[in-house]
Amino acid sequence: MAIIPESISGNDSTRPLRQLLVEFFERSGIPNRFRWNGMDPIVRDRALERAKGLHLGISDNELERYLTVGLVIAVTAFGHTPRDVQVEIALYTFFCTMADDSVMSHEMLREFVPRIFRGEPQLHPILAELLKELSILRQYFTPYSSNIITTNTMDFFSAEMFLRDEGGSDSGSANSTEYVDYIRWKTGIGEAYAAFIWPCSMFPQTKTYIQAIPDAIQFICLCNDLLSYYKEAQAGETDNYVSHRTAGGQSPMDTLEEMVNRLVVLDGRIKAILGEGAEKAAWESFASGPSGKPQSANKA
Repeated sequence: MAIIPESISGNDSTRPLRQLLVEFFERSGIPNRFRWNGMDPIVRDRALERAKGLHLGISDNELERYLTVGLVIAVTAFGHTPRDVQVEIALYTFFCTMADDSVMSHEMLREFVPRIFRGEPQLHPILAELLKELSILRQYFTPYSSNIITTNTMDFFSAEMFLRDEGGSDSGSANSTEYVDYIRWKTGIGEAYAAFIWPCSMFPQTKTYIQAIPDAIQFICLCNDLLSYYKEAQAGETDNYVSHRTAGGQSPMDTLEEMVNRLVVLDGRIKAILGEGAEKAAWESFASGPSGKPQSANKA
């Protein structure tokens, strides 16, 4: 299957994880829907022109590396949306990925939300451009979706600063699983990316898809964590969703199997909620791409 990373396709030690991923893809039907026709040059060129016209204080190599993350997400997961929407999603992801990857200081990030409410300039041009992008996105989504894109972006910054400043809360208990999920839904920006699935030019009424958003949030974050776990484990990273869920005593494979089961149930319920029509088709197109935000340019 082309969508299974090559790095986990032939190693005995990773065979259980590979089999688990195969099971997920087969049970969800993703291989039957997945299509990759390469990068859309029009979306790429428009996004690159916009990004290079900004004064972000980063090198051209950094700009192109981080923008590639946004472009891959926009073109693969949101290829069903108009090109102008894909460009904005690529730029939004570009800005958020740089914030998530510590391109700027913690103090600059910590001040992002407070300065919005105080009406003060942001401390880094990337953050200033992200704020402008949140305003631009309002042209492409319903008022409700536009609002949750903005509030979820602020949730992301708030949760990230809590984790960086205080190290998060103790998740080493079987009773802390709800907290692990709670904080992950915020750091994963799942609500914003769920809203991106249904732009207002295609879906002018929020009520036609809003009931699917709670499950879509979870699917986006869990799918990203499932697909990124192998690389994180190989790198010795322990600050991830699976590790926090296993802190209560569950094994990593048991946790991953539970995630697969949850994802299959979520996908089925979302499709049942949306019924037969354009809303469901948009979801299926999205879910066949890399559902969720990469945590850094190095992990993309």
